[in-house]
Amino acid sequence: MPDLKEKNDRPKRPHLLTLDNNRKLHMTGVLSMDNYDEKQIIATLSENKIIVDGLGLTVDKLSVEEGIIDISGSVSAVRYAKTAEKGSLFKRLVK
Repeated sequence: MPDLKEKNDRPKRPHLLTLDNNRKLHMTGVLSMDNYDEKQIIATLSENKIIVDGLGLTVDKLSVEEGIIDISGSVSAVRYAKTAEKGSLFKRLVK
């Protein structure tokens, strides 16, 4: 399946998140995992970042090729954050 490209040259992948009883989280559409410890996991999606907060978090499966992360532990929050476009600071300075 060919990757669709966005204007920022990141592959566009469909994103799906399934949270089972606040203990198991399955995510698709993942491009990379940026940070991981037992209290927080940060991953990059095609349009934004996803931040998972909790206690005793472990990554059970990570496949960047497939775009999948499986997480277990006590999940207390899942939130999204916009990613900055490359060169956006320069674009703002030039305006």
